[in-house]
This record gives sequence, structure tokens and C-alpha cells, in this order.
Amino acid sequence: MWRRWDPHVHLPGTLKNDQFGETTVEEALEDLAQATPEIEAVGITDYFTTRSFRRAYAAWQAGFGESIKFLFPNVELRLDIPTTKGSAVNLHLLCAPDQVDQLDALLGGLEFTFQDRTYRGDDVGLIALGKAFRGDPGLNADAARKEGAGQFKVNVEALRNKCQADSWAREHLLIAVAGSSTDGSSGVRDDDGGFVARRQTIERLANIVFSANPQQIRFWTGRGADSPEVLAKKYGGLKPCMHGSDAHKRDALGRPDGDRFTWAKGDPTFDTLRMTCLAPETRVYIGPASPASGTGPGRITSVAADGGDWFADGEVPINTGLVAIIGARGSGKTALADLIAAAAQSDQPFSNEASFVHRAGGLLSDITATVSWSEGDDTHRRLARGFGGDDGARPVRYLSQQFVEQLCASDGVSDELLTEIERVIFDAWPVDERQGASDFRDLLDVRLASARIREASELDTIESIGEAITDKRVLKQGLPAKRDEVLRQQQAENALATQIVALTAQSKGISGPRHGLVSAVLARRQDELQAVDRRLTDLRSLTDAAKLAADTRFPQLARTLQDQHRHVNLTEDQWAAFQPQFSGDVNVILTTARAAVEAQRQQILGTATAPSPPDGSAHPILPSNLDALDEAQLEARTVTQLRAEQARLQQLVGLDSQRAASLTKLQSQVAETRAKLARLQTEITEAEKADAQIGTLVEERVNHYEAYFSALLEEEQQLLELYQPLQAILSSYGRSVAKLRLSIKRRVDVDAWVEQGEQLVDLRRDGPFRGAGQLEKIVRNRLLAAWQTGSSAEAARAIKDFSQEYSDGIRRQSTVRRVDERAYREWERGVARWLYKLDHIGIAYSLEYDGIDVERLSPGTRGIVLLLLYLAVDQAESDPLIIDQPEENLDPESVYTELVSLFRSASDRRQIIMVTHNANLVVNTDVDQVIVAHCDQLEKGKLPRLRYEAGGLEDPVIRTAVCKVLEGGADAFRQRARRLGISGVVPSDFLGQ
Repeated sequence: MWRRWDPHVHLPGTLKNDQFGETTVEEALEDLAQATPEIEAVGITDYFTTRSFRRAYAAWQAGFGESIKFLFPNVELRLDIPTTKGSAVNLHLLCAPDQVDQLDALLGGLEFTFQDRTYRGDDVGLIALGKAFRGDPGLNADAARKEGAGQFKVNVEALRNKCQADSWAREHLLIAVAGSSTDGSSGVRDDDGGFVARRQTIERLANIVFSANPQQIRFWTGRGADSPEVLAKKYGGLKPCMHGSDAHKRDALGRPDGDRFTWAKGDPTFDTLRMTCLAPETRVYIGPASPASGTGPGRITSVAADGGDWFADGEVPINTGLVAIIGARGSGKTALADLIAAAAQSDQPFSNEASFVHRAGGLLSDITATVSWSEGDDTHRRLARGFGGDDGARPVRYLSQQFVEQLCASDGVSDELLTEIERVIFDAWPVDERQGASDFRDLLDVRLASARIREASELDTIESIGEAITDKRVLKQGLPAKRDEVLRQQQAENALATQIVALTAQSKGISGPRHGLVSAVLARRQDELQAVDRRLTDLRSLTDAAKLAADTRFPQLARTLQDQHRHVNLTEDQWAAFQPQFSGDVNVILTTARAAVEAQRQQILGTATAPSPPDGSAHPILPSNLDALDEAQLEARTVTQLRAEQARLQQLVGLDSQRAASLTKLQSQVAETRAKLARLQTEITEAEKADAQIGTLVEERVNHYEAYFSALLEEEQQLLELYQPLQAILSSYGRSVAKLRLSIKRRVDVDAWVEQGEQLVDLRRDGPFRGAGQLEKIVRNRLLAAWQTGSSAEAARAIKDFSQEYSDGIRRQSTVRRVDERAYREWERGVARWLYKLDHIGIAYSLEYDGIDVERLSPGTRGIVLLLLYLAVDQAESDPLIIDQPEENLDPESVYTELVSLFRSASDRRQIIMVTHNANLVVNTDVDQVIVAHCDQLEKGKLPRLRYEAGGLEDPVIRTAVCKVLEGGADAFRQRARRLGISGVVPSDFLGQ
């Protein structure tokens, strides 16, 4: 816990500048005990003597200043080196209260020479020096002691040698130096830099710097001009900065200027000072209030379980910051994590078959686990398998080993891991820029709506153009056959004409030849009539289509636009303006055109009967015969007239009924043949224009292919923009986190595209794709690079070149014979759809770690990625994080370089409880609490009896457990000290050895 310390307090009777007047030591202690915020540890300071400490300690033990938890001696020395302000440099010797006698012995070993006589630094020596300096052998002891303390100066080299040679000093002494320029090391300087080495010697000797200067705090914790490595080389390592009231009068007790209070994390013991030296960046803070680390809502403060003595402690307190649960194998480490997670409403312990809660489920059926929270409320969970928790439960995130293995399995990236990646990316995006989206996919849909609409539209257009190209290509390919068919139909028409002539040749007079002429003209006029009927049918169809568009399609398009862009917040009147309509009055146009065509039809067809005679008789006037008209004049007659003339001539020819029927049949065949010829001529005309039309359509399709790719690349760009806030977070951390990057790639399913293509070609036939695998080889060589990394123009050019180069080869290896026109047309359409389809290309996003996609990482390294997500990147989540053995698959150096700083910084944002057997992870993160698990002997059919003891690393019992339980525990402390360049704070007794 963060506690307030005042490491530098003078009390009544101090040897220099005593302004306390009549105030007693007891009263001074009571004043310190009443200070706000509460002071729990006080360093009692005096010059060259522990007398003030001894008086204060006796009064404290007698009950004065009862709320103070810890007193320790702080002996202030004066070095024989002056500052630029004319004062001697102040140095302080600190030790535990039970070592005060040895501190006095050390002081007695210090020497000062005056007038060729050497005086020791103990009480006798100070008094003797005072009397000699005053030249008054009768001077009383108090006055002489003060005078001696004022004159005694310590040589820094002599002190350094003394401390290095003295085993007690090496084990028990901490040295602090004043950091000010008035009476501290900062004042040891001159204009030409001649005192730099001297100043560095003093500062290298010190373990602590007494300073509240923010610039000095940054400097000594490696965040200033010199890096931690440079500090280690120059000054012996990082150093904690502490500040006391340096009180010399009653109203200054516990009241440093500017409320610059010192807060140290840990129990109020001397070992906390040692830990502060070992972790100066995390264990000490100067400010008016304690740091916010490990505080705030949503933190677990204890866990309890009922139901007998199996949970021996009844309740285990939980630190709200960074907690490590350690213990031997089978000691109940994971059991405690399970209980905490279950009581905090996580389902992980119940769904994980390897968990303690799951395996001991039958024995836990009547037991309830309870977690207390920092807000003062509790949550409960019956441990019966599958039993639900409290309504509105508090969430936690529990990363059991099995859960991490599931997310980071070796067979690819799981949906759960991708979901976590998406959640973290979304949470990193500023709330005020999420446009109302509730999750990553929602935000992506919002930002990609326009691009995806364009993608779908371009795909539809590409397919439609492909259909048109197929029709043109099939038409072109059938041109020779159609020309041959024209010849056959013309021959058939000629043959039919010959038969008709032969059939009517036996008639008398000119009736037979005349019948043939009228029949030919009638056929031509009937062709005109069919063309007009076809136009009239198309006009009726267009009228229906226009009505359908106006009544259905246009309103649907408007509704689609409104649905796709419902957040634009337009009014109904404004949306009404988006209703599509024809640019002109199509009804008038179509009605006029239809009337004109119908009039033309009537003109060609004519009336069925002649008009009634003027005299009103019942017999109509029969039309005159048309014998006098030549062929050109016959062309002006109506179809009705020509049919009547044909019938008249047929009677004149005098055919019997059988021959008349034959003539009718032949005339019908002639009409059919002429209709076929007309259709063939139209198709031939279209086929002859196909080459130019195909070229235009191919260019259009390539352009739309490029446009589709442009929309796809916009999706890629949008993903990159979504990633930017996350990238800013990653960049703010060290190298390990900076290895994480969002991987945005085009995923190309070559196998699927090739498989579809191979269904359309006969791999047995000669051609570029003969043999299994040949098509895939060509595709990977000619198309894959453009699909994966090319620009939209490069992708379009690649597919165009591929299509042109292999078009003939594809058709040589067709699986359908060309003579089957309908089947071949479908095959051509299939080829067009296959060549230009794009559903095998999409945008995929994942994470890269150190340049390697997460899919290619080992499960262990994926575990690192997952931890980086939760510890560094996931800035939004503040729920407690419980992790079971995060160091799995990591070597000790990886633990330090990848995880240590992240655990420490993440615990400022969220409570972290980890089960671990890695000493480096416990020591180097300087956990706020260690919980040591113990399990008594197991009995069959009973729950194990679990016991837990908890404390900080400043607690000797806990440190001993860390050193014994965790392999390399003692080395971890020493390695941390060496890593920081710190010496003298990890003696053997500190490690319980």
C-alpha cells in the first residue's frame, strides 16, 4: 500500500538550528502523529549522532505518536566538500532501528583532524572536538557536542572506503545525499567543470537522493538527460528521490514546503526503503496525495469461501494493484484464481475442464465463494457446476491456461482471438468519432458503406457486360453457319417458288404466272406487316416496362438509398427529391409512337371488305381485279387486297381441292422461309458488327474491373485509418509493444478460382492448361501478384492480358462442342463469369508481431500477443485481469523484455492477479502483493486444506518464500539490482539467507 513517509525530521534537542523552544520530544511526536495526510514512517534526524532518535524511540515505545508505525535513525553528516553557496554537502546514513548500536559504532570509526589531532565521530570525539575548537576544556558537554558536530567534516573517500570495508555497512546501511545546490551534490561545481568527478563520486556513493525537484526525480529514474544505462555507469544506477519536512521548529513538523509529501509503497519497515532503492521508478512518489495506482472502482479487495475448514484462512485479502500468486506444484495457486474468478462472475472456471472448480465440482456443491470490491459491495457465486451468479454481476477477464491455449491454438487464428483484436482496435478509436457504432464490425460497415455499394454495383455491371460479350462472341462464331443457312434458305425459297409455278402452270391464259407474281408481292407486303407487328409488340412491352419502372423500381431505388443512408437525417420532403423519374413524358411519346405504328399497320393491312354501295343495297361492290397493275403498282396495294387478288386468281387457275391445298401449303412454307431469311440477315448484320462491339465491351468490363478494385482498395485504406489510434497507442510503448502492428492484406483464394476454371476446360485436350496443376501455375505466375499487391490499374491490366493471351487456348480446351449452340452459349457465359469474378479476393486483417503474421506464430508467441493486447493495447478495459502462468513458453529474458514493464504500467489502469512460477516476473515487476499458497496433505474424497499468506516483497517472510518457492528467486533480486546498476541493497540477510 502507498504510505506517507517523512524521512528527514529534526526534533527538540537537535544539535544544529534547534528552534523548538520549550517543545518536548513527546509533544513533537504527537504533532507528527496528527499530521494530515497521516505519516506512518519517520526518519529521526540529527547531526553525527543517534541521540535524537534514541530519545524519540523511547517516547514512541511509551505510547507517544502512537499512529506512527515506524521510526528509524537518520544521521546527517557534513562532507569536507563545499558547495558554490558556501555550505558543506549533506550526507545521511540510514539503518533499521534495531541496528542503531552498529550505526553508532560506524560513526565512531569516522575521523576528523584538527590542529594535528584526530577526533573520532562518536559522542566522545564530538565533545572533545568542540572543546578544542572553542579552546575551553571546561565547556559543558551539550555545548561542546553542538560545536563539535558543527566542525566535524567527513572525507568522502574515507567514508566510501569505510562502508566498503565494513561488513555491517554493506549489509545494513543506506546512504542518502541532499540533491540541492545549496547544501547538496548539485552545488559541487565550478565554471570549468573541474568538480564533475567529485560530484559523481558523492552521488555514486548514495542509494537515495533527498530532493523533491521534478527535474531531479526524472533524472534519477532514468527519464532525464541520462538513460538508465548511463546512470548505472556514472552513478551506480537509478536512485529514488525522497523528501522530508527537515523540521527545525514545531510548526514545520511533517509540513514540507508546497505539500511535497513522500509516499512509499510497502509496509512501514526499513526493508521498504531497500525495495524503494530496488524499484525507484515504482516504489516512491512525491506529491500532495498518494498516487492513483491500484485504486478506484472495479477492484477486488478480498475473496472468501464458506463450507468448513478447507479454505483455512476464511478470507484472503487482495491488493488492488498487481498481485502474484505463487506456490509449489499442487499448492492451490490456480484454485485461488478460480475462486476469485468464479465469485467475480466469470464462467471460465466452470467451462474449463482442467480448472479446480470443475474438477472438484462434486465436493464444492454446497460452497459459496464471495468477492469483495473496492466500492464496498460483494458478489457471490455458488460453486455448484453451472450455477448462475448474481444478477448484474461484476465482470472480470480470466485468462486461464486453457483459455489462452484455445485462443492461440496451433491450427490458425481462432474466431475468439480475431474478436479480441477487433474489440481492442474499436476501443482504441475515439468515442466521439465512432459515429454511433457499437463494435468494430459496425464501425467498419459504416465507413465502408459507400465502397461496398460500389463493389456490388461494379460486380453486377461486370457480369452484365460479360453476358453481352458472350452473346456477341457466340453470334460472331456462328456467322459462317448462318451464311450457309441463308444460302440453304434461299435455295429452299427458290425450290418452293418453282413448285408453285409448276402447280399453277396448267391454267389457261395468264392466270398462272399472274398468280405467282401476286403471291410474291403479297409475301413481301406480309413481311412488312410482320415487321410492323414486331415493332408494335416492342412498343407495348416498353410501355409495360416504363410503367413498372415508374411504379416499382424507381420508388424501390429511392427506398434503398434512404435505407443505406438513414443517418443523413434528411426530412421526408427532402427525401422525396430523390425519387427518380423519366426526363420526359414517356407516356405521350409511347402513345404517339403506338398510334403511328397502328396507323401504319392499318395502311399496310387495309380493310377486310369493301364499303357498302351508295344506294344501300345488301350486296357489297366487289373490288376490281388487279390485272392491269404492274409489280410496282401491286406493291402499293394492301395485304387484304393482295390476299383477295391471290384468291381470285387461284379460282381462275382452276385448281382442284387437292392441288389448292398443296398451293396453300407451299405458300405457307415460302412465308416461313422468308421469315427465317429475314431473321438470319438481321443476325448476320449484327454478327458482322460484333468485333467492334466486343472490343468496346471488353474495354468497359476492364474499366469496371478496375473500378471494383479501387473500391476494394478504399476498404483497405479505411482499415488503415481505423488502425491509426491503435498505432498511436503502440508507438507510445517500448520496443516489445511496437512489434505489434495491424496486418491488412488482400486474401486471394487462388485454389478456389483455379478449381472453378478447371471445371470449364478439358485438361486432357491440347492447350495451355493441359494437365492438372498447369492452370494454377499460370495463375500464380501471371495474376497472383497483381491481385495481392497491385494497384487497381495493375490488377485490371493483368486480367485483361491474361484473358487476351489465353482466350483461344481456353476455347480449344472447351468442355462443350460448338455445334451445340445453346450449351456452348452457356459455357461461354460461365467462362466470362469465371474470368472476371472477384469473390475470391477480399480484405483480411489480423495482427503482426515482429513482422510475422499472427497465423504463423507459435502458440507461445501468440500468447505474448494476447498479453500485449490486454496489458498495453487494451486501454478501454478496466475490469480485473486474472492470468494463470503468463510466462508459459517464455525464457527468462523474454519475460523481462516483453512483459515486465507492461504488467507494471497496466496495473495502474486495472487490477492484475497472476498465478506464476517465474521469479523474474514477480521481482522485476515489483508486485504490490505476493500470495503464497500452501496445501496440506490430501485425503481421498475430501477437499484439500488450502492456506494462503500474503504480503509485499518488503516483507522478509514473503521474500524468503519467493526465494525458496520460485526457481532463481534470490538471483532475480540480484539480477534486478545489477540491471539497475544498484549495489548494496540486496545483502544476504535481505533475502533471508
